[in-house]
Amino acid sequence: MKTHPILGLMLKDFYAIRGYLIRQLVLLLVVYLIIGIGLQTMSMLPSMLLLGVTMSLISIFSLDESSHWNAYALTLPITPRDLVISKYLMYYGGMYVVGLLASLFSAALDVLLFSGAEDAMESLIMGVGGGLAILIIYSLVIAVDIPLYLKLGTEKSRIPTTLTFLVPFVAIFPTVSYWGPWLANLDYRSVNWPLVALIALVFILLIIVGSCIVSIRIMEKKEY
Repeated sequence: MKTHPILGLMLKDFYAIRGYLIRQLVLLLVVYLIIGIGLQTMSMLPSMLLLGVTMSLISIFSLDESSHWNAYALTLPITPRDLVISKYLMYYGGMYVVGLLASLFSAALDVLLFSGAEDAMESLIMGVGGGLAILIIYSLVIAVDIPLYLKLGTEKSRIPTTLTFLVPFVAIFPTVSYWGPWLANLDYRSVNWPLVALIALVFILLIIVGSCIVSIRIMEKKEY
């Protein structure tokens, strides 16, 4: 049975980093479970696991660059489009699987360990909602970073990509006085969550598709 080039490229990337990825996630899970129990909140767990998976996936670009993989791949029946789409599917697929599972897991632990039965639903909504908010931020950051990796290479793009991770979180502190009280007083049961989820999904998809198109053009113009 013939394997599609994109699937083959994703499997190549997964096998290249799976050992490092698993060790990184297990270590972060253990460390932040201990910290969460001490602080009596698991709210940091999704963001830390997402950071771990995104840092692990950056290794894919470093490995490809050091081994001159893209130059070799383009001599095969593989197109620049295949190379780029496989990276986006691998990056966002891994990030969303880990992010969603971590959000559900941390919210469930908050309910089981720290919340009473009467606050269970609100704790679940806040926990999952917080994890999804972090996932949205990371989705936007990665949409900027992947074109940078492809254009500049992993070494030259270290500083600008680090800034893209820092800026959204640094921006939270000076603006929290504006949106913090609104969130604190929000009646979560009255929110139309399906509509909010649909709007967020469409917005993220548009950003990712635009980023992917830019990355494909960068890859098509590169000379090896």
